Amino acid sequence: MAFMDNSHSILTNLSRDFLALCQAQVTLLTQNLNAAWVGVYLTEDAPKKSPSTNLIPAYFYPQSNPNLPFLSEQENQVLLLLHGQDQVEQDSSLPHDLETKINRHNQIIMPLLYEEIFMGLLVVRRSESPWNELELSQIEKIATSLAIARSLEKSNSWYQQKLRQLEKFINFQDHKIDNLLHQLRNPLTALRTFAKLLLKRILPEDNNNKVVQNILRESDRLRDLLQQFQQEEKSNSSILELKGGLVSQTNFLLPAQSSRETDLIAIIGNLLDSAIAIAEEKQIKVEGEFGKNPVFVQGNSQAIREVVSNLIDNAIKYTPNGGQVKIELIKKEKYQGIKITDSGYGIPLEDQDHIFERNYRGVQQLGEIPGTGLGLAIVKELVEQMQGQIELISPNELNGTTFVVWWLAS
Repeated sequence: MAFMDNSHSILTNLSRDFLALCQAQVTLLTQNLNAAWVGVYLTEDAPKKSPSTNLIPAYFYPQSNPNLPFLSEQENQVLLLLHGQDQVEQDSSLPHDLETKINRHNQIIMPLLYEEIFMGLLVVRRSESPWNELELSQIEKIATSLAIARSLEKSNSWYQQKLRQLEKFINFQDHKIDNLLHQLRNPLTALRTFAKLLLKRILPEDNNNKVVQNILRESDRLRDLLQQFQQEEKSNSSILELKGGLVSQTNFLLPAQSSRETDLIAIIGNLLDSAIAIAEEKQIKVEGEFGKNPVFVQGNSQAIREVVSNLIDNAIKYTPNGGQVKIELIKKEKYQGIKITDSGYGIPLEDQDHIFERNYRGVQQLGEIPGTGLGLAIVKELVEQMQGQIELISPNELNGTTFVVWWLAS
């Protein structure tokens, strides 16, 4: 540790509040205790290669000479030895001969300690008379106040630095997302164009016509999700600027106040065509008969589609070849529901309490089936935002898994 006569290097890092506190404490020392000279010296971390910590004058009275007075080089070395570590003892540990020399000049040196961390020194001198016990106690309290304030300021500075780093990281991630969205837009447009061209070349009665329609519908869904995501990002950016970083946590799949009367049959019918095509590759039988009459529930059509699509996809994914998936409409009291049952692997009892947590896959983490553990978390969040309910049954009558989702019936 070494003393530095370089107040500017640390003054730029001090807040106005801390300097105001220094001024108020120095006023108490000069007016109430008749101090003739006061110096506040703070620690500043040295470069990593240096084993020492610098002591820099931060505030002093009168403001003519910030150098530490009345200390010989030998006395300086003793102080540095005593206070050179983060874990230090109280000021009473000063050697007797040093106390005598200091008291002879009516000068008090108090370490600024908070939670056993050395923050600096408070040096107080007067020429009229020695310090009594009451005055020493008051000086010690002032030193403690300065140490606490300095500790809080250093913590705040650390948090501010981390916040700036986080903001840089978020900006970097935003740029990556913007680039990704931009790069997805062109192939997605091409995919929709090819699907439209195929529809013109395939007769309506051709079995492939429905497949192409599904391709076009799914590409439209991707386009809508990308557009809505970009709008949500712009909205959050505006809130960030207006509220100083406080961004509302909204789900871009479920815009605010968008719950309305939605035909459940229309949504399931479109998803069923895609599910049957996907399940054919694994020889999985997908069953679902709903009739043509609409079934209305209160909810957001896009969010309902996301919920049902995730549950059907999971049922097919976790059902082995040759299995079956059943999709049924059920009803109870004021609720209308959908029941999705599979003959798959089931969900172990120990995983069921965590299955809706983000990134949780439980025993499936050890399996070969890929996944992120986000699907069911998204499903539960969307269902709850629409004031719905979701139930899990495993094992079911087919020794697999059943999910039931309830919406308020219209």
